[in-house]
Amino acid sequence: MNLLLRINRLRGKTVVMVTHSAELECYADRTLFVRDGRIVAQHINLQQTPLELSAYLSYLDLAARGEVPGVAEGGGSAEGGR
Repeated sequence: MNLLLRINRLRGKTVVMVTHSAELECYADRTLFVRDGRIVAQHINLQQTPLELSAYLSYLDLAARGEVPGVAEGGGSAEGGR
């Protein structure tokens, strides 16, 4: 993800990513939420922020143990009402 962010910033290339991982939204400058093939919401992120690896790994460990509210067991994201 850090590499894609660098390519986007330094080379001015557009990156399109499709994911269910809400944890990765911090990399995007614009996030579109799709339901049943239609855009239902949009979020603009004025400053993209790379994740710090050790903090992210700790978060994934907690999520895998079911200790993070709103995150399904096994590290996947819950829909969160979107």
